[in-house]
Amino acid sequence: MHKHLALALLLAALAANAQACDEHPWYRLPPDTVEAEHLAPTLKEALPEAREQAIRLLKQRAFVPLSPDEAAKLTGEPAVNWVVHKTFLLRGLRYANEKSLYSVYFSYDGSVVVRYLVLGGSADGKPYAAPVVAVMPETPGEVYVTCGAPK
Repeated sequence: MHKHLALALLLAALAANAQACDEHPWYRLPPDTVEAEHLAPTLKEALPEAREQAIRLLKQRAFVPLSPDEAAKLTGEPAVNWVVHKTFLLRGLRYANEKSLYSVYFSYDGSVVVRYLVLGGSADGKPYAAPVVAVMPETPGEVYVTCGAPK
């Protein structure tokens, strides 16, 4: 299946099943014109003990550039893993479900789509802010945040 069509179908499924997600202030569904071209090669959710700090950093902005040391503190990964890349803290949403998947796509226009997908079930409870650290080819432009479970 063509990657643009697959992403469009997934986003449509997420939008249809995003009742609680769209009530969160970080939720932002991308317009149909955003064509996500590439999957970010490296991403990791901020550690639970670093989540509040990450949320504070993202209070006014949808993304924050990070140094390798900052990325290491937020993720628990060694700083050397983040040295040769442009690394950013991005807004993300998630549910409490154990079986889930984050993905971060970026487009040639600079847009970024952070999506959280519940696998094998429904999205339980209300979503909560769950910042992610991701490697990007360039500084993000618009950041869109989605979450849900496909029907």
